Amino acid sequence: MPDWLDVIWIPVRAYANSPWGWGVLVLGILIAAAGGGPLSRRLGCSRTVAMGLIISTAPIVMFTLPSPMIGVRADAIPKLGRFFGTFIEPYTYSDLPIQLGQPEGIANVLLFVPLGFFLMMATRRPVPSLLVGIGSSLLIEMWQEVSARGGSPGDVFINGAGGAIGVCVAWILWRLLRQRHATLATPAD
Repeated sequence: MPDWLDVIWIPVRAYANSPWGWGVLVLGILIAAAGGGPLSRRLGCSRTVAMGLIISTAPIVMFTLPSPMIGVRADAIPKLGRFFGTFIEPYTYSDLPIQLGQPEGIANVLLFVPLGFFLMMATRRPVPSLLVGIGSSLLIEMWQEVSARGGSPGDVFINGAGGAIGVCVAWILWRLLRQRHATLATPAD
């Protein structure tokens, strides 16, 4: 198996052996089953897309959020202030191309592609979908920063890139499907 696949399979095996991982997965499926219908009516999309949107959040929760047993650090507020301060530091962005070439960077991108895809398919609005994807990544990194895990401003951009790829793929697919539907709906002479 190639080395880059280890980045995906090692965490998958670790979470498959933990009650936290299975709990998140089962909870995601139950929420999708129960909430797919109401969410699809609210967003005006198919139930399948709404369920995909809900389920696409389960791996993000499993792999990015620390276990609930990890508490908030005592120095959380100053730590969060330093975290936001690093967004204006040039070193924060200097290694982004290197990170994107590493297996963990690729895994971070791939983790957010389904979220961007299903957000776009559910809302049919690319900019809000992209903002929700980036905002989700920011909230996750903030939580990681105040917990014992530690966050990374660079990961906000890497995860955002994954969401953007998902939004772009869904936008192209949506446009093609819309064009095909319009062609099929036009009566022949």
